[in-house]
Amino acid sequence: MEEKDIVNEEKNREIYFDILKIVACFFVIILHVAARCWYNTDIYSFEWNVLNFYDGISRWTVPVFVMVSGAIFLNKDDSVKKIYIKNILKLVVVFFVWSYIYLYINGKQDLIYNVFKLLIGNFHMWFIYMIIGLYIMTPIFKCIVKDKFLTKYFLILCFIFSFAIPQIITIASFFEESLGAVLQLIIDNFHFTFVSEFAFYYIIGYCLNKVDIKKKTRNLIYFMGICGFILTFLLSTISSRYINEPSELFFRWERNKRITNEYSCFCII
Repeated sequence: MEEKDIVNEEKNREIYFDILKIVACFFVIILHVAARCWYNTDIYSFEWNVLNFYDGISRWTVPVFVMVSGAIFLNKDDSVKKIYIKNILKLVVVFFVWSYIYLYINGKQDLIYNVFKLLIGNFHMWFIYMIIGLYIMTPIFKCIVKDKFLTKYFLILCFIFSFAIPQIITIASFFEESLGAVLQLIIDNFHFTFVSEFAFYYIIGYCLNKVDIKKKTRNLIYFMGICGFILTFLLSTISSRYINEPSELFFRWERNKRITNEYSCFCII
């Protein structure tokens, strides 16, 4: 990159993106520290409630990282070749370097295991796979955000199939696992993997960066965010005490997929 390009890039840099990423990094640390003991602490103790609080208020970090990436990358005119060479290749190299470091520290005398771990990486490195997937789809997402109707239509589909319906399934499975599993199987048959929650965050991050949000709307968003934090803590506490063990039911909806897999196996048998 020429010196002139570097200067222009620095002039166009959005400082609040850096602030968001710094704060998000801090809360990622809080999340992982809290989650480390969250599973093994008595759910009726004061300590678990503190851990549950910190765990619950830190779940926004990954979506914010993805939204910032969308705001930045969907606003660029980079070619497909440049995206692959400059961004994706760099992430691939970083992934395998760190994956090898973790493997060197925690590896076993088992070739298949070591190859598997090298390809998968440490547990938290799933994020790199996810962001590479979004970068690969960026040229298509750019075509979507150029059209206001397509953008709204895509975001609505994402919201319905990645947030609203999974949340309904989460609540249903909380009371009756087989019901949640059946509903999940029906939704999975649509194969709507393109309209994922991370695609939603990626595109809406771009959209929010393009609009001027009025003060009343901002205050409403802040209020809803605070309510979301409170509900996450309360619902997580209630669901954990209902089943008498730590429950992530209202932290994420991946559990539905696990239930679906178990129910599928049962149906096959």
